[in-house]
Amino acid sequence: EGAWQLTREAQRRLDTRPPDAAPEPVLAYVALARTATEDACLLACEAAERAVGARGLLAPWPTERLLRDLRMYLRQPAPDAARLAVGEWLLGAPDAAGDPWEEA
Repeated sequence: EGAWQLTREAQRRLDTRPPDAAPEPVLAYVALARTATEDACLLACEAAERAVGARGLLAPWPTERLLRDLRMYLRQPAPDAARLAVGEWLLGAPDAAGDPWEEA
């Protein structure tokens, strides 16, 4: 639910951003939503692995393919770069640029 709410808020901020506003605060929020979604999906993968047991993680069981595909998808493109973008913005943004977490 938390990842979904962050994603909805990121979309709202993208949709309502004035054309002349700096994109960095919104992009940092989008990166935050992306990392939260990745974390939620990885937790779901872990729960599914525990639920199906070792046998369900081997081919030809569908859970093996679904979990493998989801984990591969989550690694594209460069999830670490998204985390770095959030940190870089928070640590390096000038005070005049605004706070990316403030209500837009």
